[in-house]
Amino acid sequence: MGSWKIRTSILDERPSTPDKQACKHPFYSRTWNRFSWLIFLEEYSQLTCRDCGRIQESCCFKTTVPLSLEDVKQIESLGYRAEDFAEVLEYGEDELDGLENWERESLVEFCGKCYTLVFKHANDDNCIFLKKGRGCVLGEHRALACKIYPFWRRDSEIMFLDDFEESMKDVCMIRRNGAKVDEALKCICETRENIKEYHDRIIKAFTSEKLEYASVVKKILESKNPSPA
Repeated sequence: MGSWKIRTSILDERPSTPDKQACKHPFYSRTWNRFSWLIFLEEYSQLTCRDCGRIQESCCFKTTVPLSLEDVKQIESLGYRAEDFAEVLEYGEDELDGLENWERESLVEFCGKCYTLVFKHANDDNCIFLKKGRGCVLGEHRALACKIYPFWRRDSEIMFLDDFEESMKDVCMIRRNGAKVDEALKCICETRENIKEYHDRIIKAFTSEKLEYASVVKKILESKNPSPA
């Protein structure tokens, strides 16, 4: 996995500085036992990933989320401009090793380098769409990589991304507290069928309409590094 995935650049331990109200929320606990987790599932089964970012630092913090053309168009439909929320990420030669064929195909080649689009970050290193006290403001317009996280599909099996992506260990609070796949799906109001659908859409979205996607990448690249007059 490489081009689509949420990649993290966390080098230090995540600080724990939620407000006092957030500290009262059971989702914040890092020391749950099995019983307290089941209590959470019963009482907070409608809590979504959007709420996690409102309560504490989450997968929206210091992460790199790839954007497909479908994602860009969805967000632009809300009135945003691509250059305001997206930036270009360059892939090094070492990062290309081990990618699946569709992942390599999804990258835009420009001047001998490979690129993809990702979300910008705010000054506090959170995703630009994560707002204090509100969580993610995109709702159902979230990127496909955000919707499928913390899961992935391998063959016909639904599994946690961190089962084979070491860099994602301990990023998701649900996962960190020992949830099984079906428990975690229930917690974020998703189903195995939804995850399969997101997976299929990700591959299709990142490998179709490449010319239009490349034009967006080049536009943002050129706006960042304008050619001399």
